[in-house]
Order: sequence, then C-alpha cells, then structure tokens
Amino acid sequence: MFCSVLFLLLLSLLAFIAKGRWKCQGPGPCGSKTLPSPRPLPLLGHLLELRRKDLPVRFMELSRRYGPVYRLRFGTQDVVVLNTTELIREALIKKWSDFAGRPQSYTADLISFGGKDLSLGNYTAMWKIQRRLAHSSLQRSLRTNLEALISQEAQQLCQDFLSYGSSPVDVSKDFSLHTCRIISSMTFGVLFDKKDPEFQVIHKCIGDVVQLWSSPNITVLDSFPFLRKLPNASLDALMQAVARRDAFVKHQLEIHKETFQPSEIRDISDSMIHFLQERKQQEQTPAAAGGEEFDEDYIHMAIVDLFIGGTETTASTLTWSVAYLMHHPQVTFYPEQGLWCLDRISHGRAF
Repeated sequence: MFCSVLFLLLLSLLAFIAKGRWKCQGPGPCGSKTLPSPRPLPLLGHLLELRRKDLPVRFMELSRRYGPVYRLRFGTQDVVVLNTTELIREALIKKWSDFAGRPQSYTADLISFGGKDLSLGNYTAMWKIQRRLAHSSLQRSLRTNLEALISQEAQQLCQDFLSYGSSPVDVSKDFSLHTCRIISSMTFGVLFDKKDPEFQVIHKCIGDVVQLWSSPNITVLDSFPFLRKLPNASLDALMQAVARRDAFVKHQLEIHKETFQPSEIRDISDSMIHFLQERKQQEQTPAAAGGEEFDEDYIHMAIVDLFIGGTETTASTLTWSVAYLMHHPQVTFYPEQGLWCLDRISHGRAF
C-alpha cells in the first residue's frame, strides 16, 4: 500500500514539474520557433499514439490537420514527423549528412554494444569507418556468384509456394526465410538449410528483436528513465533474443578467425576481419592518439545490421509488392512493363 501511494505521489510530482513544458495546444505553432503539434497529454505527451494499430493512417490524418511537418512529444523527447515523399527524399538523400546523426537512446545502446552499429549509431568518425567497411565488403560479395545464388533461392521459393496449393499462406515468412539464407551465405559463406536449428535460431532472433524493440513497453523506457528500474517482461525477452543473436554471430566470427587466410577472402566476414587485422598492424591507431578504437564490436554489429536490415526490409518490400499485385492484377498481363508498373507503385502514382 505504501509503495502504491509513493508511486502516485511521484507521478503527481513529475506531472507538476513538467506542467510548464506542455504549453503547445491546438493546430497552430507554439510560438515562432516551434512546429505545429496536437494537444499533448500531461507527462505522457503523445505517447499513447504509438499504441494505435492504424498508426500510419493516424500520421496521415495528423498531416492533413497540422501540415507535412509537425511535432510529437513522447515523454520528454520531441520527435519531428515528415509526411510527404518529397520531404523524406530531401532529408534522406539530398541532405543525408544533416540527418545522419542519432540521439542517445537507452534501448538502442542496450542492443548495439553502446551504439556501435550503422542503423542506431551516431554520425561519428567510427561510424564513417564502419559504413565504408560494410559497403566495400558488400560490394566485394556482390561481384561473386550472387546472381546464381539468388536464382537458386527464387526457384526454391517458387517450389515452396506451389507446395501450398490453394491453402492461405503468409508469404512474408517465406520471403524472410529465403532472404536470410542469402544474407547468411554472403556473410558467412554458409547456405543453411531452412530446418537447420542454428539457422532457425538466428532467423527467429531477427524477428523477435525487431518486434520487441519497437513495442511500447520498450520504447517508453527512453522517455521515462524511472521506469527502467521496474520489472519489464518485454525488456527481459528482448535481451534474451539479443543474447542469442550475439552468440550466433560471435560463434561464426570465431570460426572465420580460426580459418582465415588473407590471400583467400571468402565472404563478408573475411573482408571485415582482414580490414581489422590490417588496421591493428598500423603503427598509429585512433586509440593511440587518444581517440576511440575500431574494435571487433563494430564488425559484429555491422553483420547484425546486414541480417536485420537486409532480411526485414527485403521481406517487407516483397510482401507489399505481392499485395499491390493482388490488388492490381492487370500488371501481371504486361510482364514486359512490370518494372515500369512497380516503379509507379513505389512512387505512389496511379496506373
């Protein structure tokens, strides 16, 4: 009873302290230097918006009311929302360096060795080295037998679809499995069988990490630090998935280091190990000059990014493509114009 009363008093105190920080109300700007924003709730801000199942639709509704650029507040954090393809392209392509940085995030640091990865890490000198390494290693891999590998997986995917007959099926799972197999072959030189227990572990970890990390029970920890002290089943499940993920990647890297030959670069892991060994042999390193050292954690997280980013984004793109084709069957009657049609779909233009 005493703990409950104390907790309520703490919430009341926080709400009182934060009272002056939520003065923005209505569709107009809150002063000359702020963006338009919906009316926020005390303390929570717009955090409850994240629980909506129709979140993309809700963002579109807000853009029609507040304009293509508006502000949301999640606890103590402000978030700027861009809601047109033109603005998003300008931010991510034309002015990518201005938007390359990442704010410090408690939950992101938990799953990335303190922000040592490409998708969640800040725009630093180490991030630039990591990005160049990942890009060059990936380009080297693309010059091998990637086309034959993808053709083989595409044929197997077609066989899997045919085996379902007329039964309903979730195509995203098959897309994810086959994409993960391709990335595994490129990264570790191993084309796992889909039923291989080791492969099942890493594939399940990818889905679990993505799903759990974006859940409200996890994202709220960045906005309300005091909640980090409370029991959190979702956080426990996330850290267990991260531990399994890291154990798999570390095991594969150890195998590669034991069999590594500088004259024979077999895959992406070999390329990264080769780079790290050459860098350690240099007389002057960032660590020696008083800076941060580019260590194996960066390689580890670059591989994680390849798996998570490559698997989920590719599977989602293919799944949405199938959904669009089902709703626009006329596309299938013009195979010679298929790429043109898909390009129009991806840019939001009607047929």
